[in-house]
Amino acid sequence: MLAACGLFVLYLRQSLAWRVNSDAAANALQAWDMLHGNVLLHGWWLSDVSFFTTELPEYTLVEAARGLRPDVVHLCSALTYTLLVVLAALVARGRAHGRDGIVRAGLAAAIMLSPGTYRATNALLGAPDHTGTGVPVLLILLLLDRAEEWKRRWPVPAAVGLMLTWAQMADSVATYAAAAPLALVGSLRAVRAVISRRSQPGEWRYDLALTAAAAGSVPLAQAALAAIHAHGGFHVAPVPGPLLGSLAAVPAHALVAGQSVLVLFGADYFGQASWTATALALLHLAAVAAAALALDTGPTVPVPGRSQRARRIG
Repeated sequence: MLAACGLFVLYLRQSLAWRVNSDAAANALQAWDMLHGNVLLHGWWLSDVSFFTTELPEYTLVEAARGLRPDVVHLCSALTYTLLVVLAALVARGRAHGRDGIVRAGLAAAIMLSPGTYRATNALLGAPDHTGTGVPVLLILLLLDRAEEWKRRWPVPAAVGLMLTWAQMADSVATYAAAAPLALVGSLRAVRAVISRRSQPGEWRYDLALTAAAAGSVPLAQAALAAIHAHGGFHVAPVPGPLLGSLAAVPAHALVAGQSVLVLFGADYFGQASWTATALALLHLAAVAAAALALDTGPTVPVPGRSQRARRIG
């Protein structure tokens, strides 16, 4: 708790070095309106992302204590990123205890610990953005991990479905970052369990239930947003243009995606204002390398009936 409080203070200081833009101001005004009774944001035309169930409630709570002030944006940004670091450490620790758990959690926290000072300040510690969507996604992963130790896991798919719906109501990116991957992995695990016949009894049913919960959360979130709009609530503007780019645009998009990944890790060494900032960004490449290495490795778990063997799970 002391470490989290210390990180919050540091992230707040870094956020205060950045300006409050019009997007952040709009979110602060929306939260202020919700705080004063307009919960469904009647009369509001929002951008393509509403943050209605994620950052806006956070803004509302902070504004209840601080009022409508520019520093509310910085406070909420610092709070969101602190939650991301803590939750990522808990997810990385998994069910390990002692020194192993500390090393796992510490490595994940170290990778995220220091956002870049230039572009990452705006992306991670600026206005509410897709960054905050990571909070419910990490909570879902934490729930799924802890559920492995429970004897009765049947309430878990229902809880996961509701949490996915909650996240997608605020940000459609959660569909591609959480709901779709979970549905895919759940269905593959269920098929593998049925074919191999090595899983515990009922395991494939649990995976299939998670698949159904993930897939069902998408229309459920859309229905919830449609109900809000039907009752005079906020309107979200659709993203203009096609969902997918042309093949000719793939190289340019890939370059932007690669640069964005470096920004998320604070390793965006290109276009820095000074040699010091460039050197600091180059040091952050170690975090990129650690994350890339983690994609090629995974924990080992015993195969049922083969106590002396282990297999890898991706």
